[in-house]
Amino acid sequence: MPDNSIIDTDIEAYHADTQRIGSTGLKLVHRSPAHYYAQYLAPDRVIKPPTPAMLLGKYTHCAILEPGRFWDKYACIDDAEICASLRGGGVKSPRATKEYQRWFEDWKKSVAGKELIPYEDYIIIMAMRDAVLALPNAANIIDGIISEKTIYFTHEPSGALCKVRPDGIRLGLTKRPIILEVKTCENASPAAFGRQAYNYGYHNQAALYCDGVAASGMADELPAHIFLAIEKEPPYAAAMYLTPENVLALGRAENLIDLKTYVKCLQTGVWHGYADKVEPLQFPAWALQRQ
Repeated sequence: MPDNSIIDTDIEAYHADTQRIGSTGLKLVHRSPAHYYAQYLAPDRVIKPPTPAMLLGKYTHCAILEPGRFWDKYACIDDAEICASLRGGGVKSPRATKEYQRWFEDWKKSVAGKELIPYEDYIIIMAMRDAVLALPNAANIIDGIISEKTIYFTHEPSGALCKVRPDGIRLGLTKRPIILEVKTCENASPAAFGRQAYNYGYHNQAALYCDGVAASGMADELPAHIFLAIEKEPPYAAAMYLTPENVLALGRAENLIDLKTYVKCLQTGVWHGYADKVEPLQFPAWALQRQ
């Protein structure tokens, strides 16, 4: 695949490509190259299935950024009517009955090829979508957004071959392209989400996304980056945060160190773990202040 190219590919193919490194892999390199190798390059590596939280995030992204494709990709299991009917007939566990199983098999045939979403998850997904669309500027950004695009590029300062897959890219709204990144969270308030962004390395991801979009030549101006934070419980409060340039600069500086480490490991074939010598224990500073 040529450098600085934009292609259509599904998420499974994106993650299966180990010739380039993405933001998730880079987080593992930051922990230790051995962790990256174990998950992406080891011959006996185990492919972990997505967690329920990851699936909910995937469904929510689609509902918000690709509403026209949501029902083409997914189907919602709404069995309330048949369960109520069976309970009305005196059945305590309707899903365990043969009648329910016949209904379920017929329903699955009617939605063949689609991924099934539990009805309980669907209710949450739609509530989060509605909370987002209630934000004053969200609809303008989401309308016309480009999603499901993979960008391949070379990170020039390190020489690393990279890949990024931003949640959404909005062109034409401003002179600068806007990268919109959807994040579900427990607390979307400014301070709480800011802590989550730092703790989970969102700034590293944002910087790599911006570098990829800039390298792709999609626009003459450098991209802006916005987080769309949505709480996962009622009232499903949502907020949008523009990522400051100094935060992106920090992400780029940390990415450069980790990408140089990644390139060196590729060249040497040595994927080291933590330090191989005895080091001082890094105890939390706040704990030492209690003395």
